[in-house]
Amino acid sequence: MADYDETLVAGDEYFFLSRTLFDMSAAVGIAPPVFQGKQLYKEHGTEAWSIKTFIPGSDDDPEDPSMTYSEVYPDWENSVEIAIQGAIARIRHKFHRMIPPTSPYYHFGERSEDGTPLRRTGTCDDTMCRTYMAEREFVSASSEKLLKRQTTLVGEAREVLQYANVRNMQMEAALLAVDDKRLALEERIALLEDPVKLEEKLIISDNWAKTVQKTITLMLENRAIETKEKDELKKENDALKMENKLLKETIEELAAGKEEEDPQERLMFNSDGEVEPVAEEKKKKRKTSSESYPLSCFEAVKRHAAKKGPNSGSTATDDDSSGTAHADDDSVHSNRPEQQQSRHHHHHRHHLHHHPTPSGQTCQIPEA
Repeated sequence: MADYDETLVAGDEYFFLSRTLFDMSAAVGIAPPVFQGKQLYKEHGTEAWSIKTFIPGSDDDPEDPSMTYSEVYPDWENSVEIAIQGAIARIRHKFHRMIPPTSPYYHFGERSEDGTPLRRTGTCDDTMCRTYMAEREFVSASSEKLLKRQTTLVGEAREVLQYANVRNMQMEAALLAVDDKRLALEERIALLEDPVKLEEKLIISDNWAKTVQKTITLMLENRAIETKEKDELKKENDALKMENKLLKETIEELAAGKEEEDPQERLMFNSDGEVEPVAEEKKKKRKTSSESYPLSCFEAVKRHAAKKGPNSGSTATDDDSSGTAHADDDSVHSNRPEQQQSRHHHHHRHHLHHHPTPSGQTCQIPEA
């Protein structure tokens, strides 16, 4: 019911033939037929409705099929009465055996289920009234067919009108576009007539083009610089990763070598046949290598004193201390005669000998 705009059950006295259909349905033993209408369109003063008719089967025969069909009509109020007329004719044809000749419904016209009008001939009860009603049914069916044809033409005209409206809108849009072009052309003609304005417009256009070109050039240069910086950073990152990898491998190799080193290999024999650590031997090598370098004068004096023995070393020390003491006496007894001071210093003067150093330099070494 919700899909339809209007619904009518036979028996509503507002519409013609509705009461007749209700009584005839009761006479043949079926439920009242139902009519449902749906509006297809309504515009430009025209409309179209689809009316669906439902005629139930016989109440006494459950296997009796019902009839359902739909037709297109130009409206609802007038067209539903035409649909009622068609339902009466179809019921008269389907249940003609149940209607006695004495019944008023016996004279009604007949239609098949598809709506084709029928006429029974060669019967003894073919009266004037029955003939009139049968022929009238033919006229009604023809009028209904013509009405449906007109409704179809109206629908086609409606489609043509819609297409014409669309084309009209397109033409209006085209006219507006042409008008805009006309205005632009008039403006250009005005510029051509005034060279100053044309020159200003060209200058503005050139400046705008140069600005856009500079912007694009700077953008491309910035992108190139960013790409180059990214490549350099990527190379540096790869180099750092490689160095880090090599460093890790070196640390792992050193750690593995330290764990696998044999403690016996750290020992070696010296010249006396004694076992000493490798570290001691390295110290000796460093000491020996240091002796190969040129000696300073101080180191040569120190080595010469060591060769003379402990007594010479103590004598040199005593001489140094005595020299220092006499220097103090000289500073205290500065009023002594000059000859005595010179003799004192001559007594403590050391005899110096020249000894060459390993480097070829000459160094004065005091004689004990």
